[in-house]
Amino acid sequence: MGLTLLKNAKIFHRGSFKKHLGILINGEIIEYLPRESEFKYLNPLVDEIDLQNYRVIPGFIDTHTHMVGHGLSLMESKVDHVNSKEDLLDFIAEDVKNRKEEIYIYSDFDESTWKKSELPTREELDKISSKPVFLRRICGHFGIGNSAFLEKCLSLKEIRKDKIDSQRGFFYEDIPLKLYTLFPPTTERLKQAILKAQYEFLKNGITSIHEFGSPAYFKAYEELESEGKLKIRVYFSFYERYLEDVIKSGLISDFGNNRLRIGGIKLFADGSVGAETAYFSFKYGEKGSRGILLFDEDKLTEIMHKAENSGLRLLVHAIGDAAIETVLKVYEKSRNPDLHRIEHFEFPTKSSIERAQRLQVQISLQPNFTGKWGGTGGMYEKKLGKRWELNNPIKTLLQSDVIFAFGSDAMP
Repeated sequence: MGLTLLKNAKIFHRGSFKKHLGILINGEIIEYLPRESEFKYLNPLVDEIDLQNYRVIPGFIDTHTHMVGHGLSLMESKVDHVNSKEDLLDFIAEDVKNRKEEIYIYSDFDESTWKKSELPTREELDKISSKPVFLRRICGHFGIGNSAFLEKCLSLKEIRKDKIDSQRGFFYEDIPLKLYTLFPPTTERLKQAILKAQYEFLKNGITSIHEFGSPAYFKAYEELESEGKLKIRVYFSFYERYLEDVIKSGLISDFGNNRLRIGGIKLFADGSVGAETAYFSFKYGEKGSRGILLFDEDKLTEIMHKAENSGLRLLVHAIGDAAIETVLKVYEKSRNPDLHRIEHFEFPTKSSIERAQRLQVQISLQPNFTGKWGGTGGMYEKKLGKRWELNNPIKTLLQSDVIFAFGSDAMP
């Protein structure tokens, strides 16, 4: 590829939009920003593109997203538009009549936005279909299934039955998080999902992502990259259940090329506030529990050392203050704590913020969670009371020199 000059634009550079600059591109590399007075020297050497006075900004890097999952949801039935349990059941009943599937999956319901946050049950879904039906909450940590779906899940050896409320058909953490692993789409379907989501991401200015998934997801990304169809840069991390496979393969963090690189190992210390599985130092929500710590300190430490010894970083999901504190205690035992990350870091205490800064742990924040569920009368206040105001203390993190960046969690 030759040289390309982008000209006649307002270019965002060093904090403001500037005119009389261009962008000189060599293949996929921005070489430098020439001044307008230099264009005449470049003209014989470059292909020019006139941007007609448009604004140009750097591409966004989404440091925590699920492009495959978002793409699959675009190919399935999203139910984020419904306003009540009744609306949800009516929508599913009509959809089941019009579609022939072996399993019906509905994503992104959010009862916290309904006037009455009553959830459907297994028995109510049974009245709609004798085929497996599953509804996954927008947080990805909770779902509801009918009897056929329950029966299918209970036949699987790799699931945790203690995370299932069979009476109501409620599924916590395990099944919702592993849904597409337990019921895997084909590689071709995964590739279609990536291309659908990629179009949406690029349209919104996202040019690089930090993605999480299985070896099957990675294979789909690899094939698209080799076919020249992967336009977004992907930093890919595998879920913890694949740690042994990743170690055996010899893959290490940062291995790859400019388009597709290995991130590390992603695991969950706790769940979400909406599902009341985020792990806090206090009791909260309708259940009146502290939530769930999915790995204790000793087990997390064991996983960390195994990953470190194999050249892999950890990216640990931690939302509640007690989960965050547990992860930081583990990272204090690391030879290289600045290698690792905490995903979300939503409700840190003052001491956790100080510890994260001292360890130079990398943080990926999702400020859109505050916009979606924060505020007076929002889901966070309903679950946590006044403590919801401790969510995403971005100003404090800035003042404390904590290393952080933003991600959407595929929920822009």
